[in-house]
Amino acid sequence: MTHLTDKIAEFVFEELSPSEMAGARQHLAECDDCRRQVAQLQHTYTILKATPDVEPPRPVIFEFEKPARLSRAWLWLSPAGAAIAASLLTAILMRPAPEPAPALDQVVVEQSREIEFLRTQVDYLERLQMAIRRDTMENTTSIQQLAEKTRVQTQD
Repeated sequence: MTHLTDKIAEFVFEELSPSEMAGARQHLAECDDCRRQVAQLQHTYTILKATPDVEPPRPVIFEFEKPARLSRAWLWLSPAGAAIAASLLTAILMRPAPEPAPALDQVVVEQSREIEFLRTQVDYLERLQMAIRRDTMENTTSIQQLAEKTRVQTQD
């Protein structure tokens, strides 16, 4: 029998016919190289069976069959692709320049104005909150006084 090079996997998974399996076993008894390859595949298979199944990360792309060569129909695309790329590059280079970013001093001035505006609003809200607390305390005091009067009147 010839070397098992193309049939090692079939031998390991016992997918060969009984006569081929017998011939492969006989060949393995005589050939160190094939015996080593079978042992490596069995070892790899054992490790793979012992590892948990894991989903591959999303960016992994598996390519199984690549075309041997591009057909002649695709050869005209190379010059056309170059022309399209040159057109896009020209369009990008010819577009108007973006407006310059505001100067750092102007940004600082605008942010200072915004901060001052926010401080004014916070001060207003704090004063409003204090007025509400004061009114609440006055109302609480009035309610307590009314409750006391009512209690005294009901006792009489």
